[in-house]
Amino acid sequence: MNRLCFVSLLLIAFTLPTTAGEIYKYKNPDGSFTFTDKKASGKLLETRKASEPESPEHTVRAWRTTTEAGHGLAVYNSFYAPVSLTITSKAGLILYSGVIAPQQQAVVEERPEPYPSFRYYWIMGDTDSEPDGTLYGIPFSSPYKHRVSQGFNGSFTHNTPSSQHAIDIALPIGTNIVAAREGVVVYTQNDYVFSGQSSYFLDKANQVVILHQDGTLATYAHLLQGSLKVKPGDLVKQGELLGRSGTSGYSTGPHLHFVIRRNKDDQQVSVPFQFAGKDGAQFTPRYKNMLCSVCE
Repeated sequence: MNRLCFVSLLLIAFTLPTTAGEIYKYKNPDGSFTFTDKKASGKLLETRKASEPESPEHTVRAWRTTTEAGHGLAVYNSFYAPVSLTITSKAGLILYSGVIAPQQQAVVEERPEPYPSFRYYWIMGDTDSEPDGTLYGIPFSSPYKHRVSQGFNGSFTHNTPSSQHAIDIALPIGTNIVAAREGVVVYTQNDYVFSGQSSYFLDKANQVVILHQDGTLATYAHLLQGSLKVKPGDLVKQGELLGRSGTSGYSTGPHLHFVIRRNKDDQQVSVPFQFAGKDGAQFTPRYKNMLCSVCE
């Protein structure tokens, strides 16, 4: 069987880190930085302990198998969320396209003749999902007001379909991050240490992704390494502690990146949302708004 490949368009990294040990941050003579698990030349700026890899790794697989009908395509979705899966031959012929339920393994296609070598890609979420207009709670718990440092359509990083309706909230490191809505935890990343503004850090944010009843997915990103209190499969209530704020990944400083996405035509797109205010009024978060969760 030829090697299969997949492309994840979830916009989160499914890369396991190295085993536990020291991580070193060096400043090079040209002003650039090096991150390595081995001691190197240059000015040592920081040393951190690396976490053990998270296990097991959640993934989606597809393979050829034999069936009573002759030959089949089998799939496995280990996530606690549905995924939209497309399998194509190397010539571009679609062999299968459909939604695989959470935690499901099944034969999705059968025929008498063998299937050719193929490729596949998947997107988390059901393409039939539609946002139901639920109001969200403030995604942090703090007695202080905190500023929206980038709103919808922000020119710095909120300028693509996947992030157009995201917000960034400037928060001190260690602020409690809570679920803005009830749902099931479907993905976590908890072991990235450093942050920076190079492309290397684009997929290096610690995060929690939660699936809601309407099929939308909330991402809470740039969390503090080792602070997560939940794992995939957990059912969380609104206001439940998820972890603590940090500045991991592609970040200019401590903040929470909060975004609601849906699977639209096999593409992860962000969707607009509103918060429920303390007085019951609903409002759209905007740049420079001061948000309050438990303050008077």
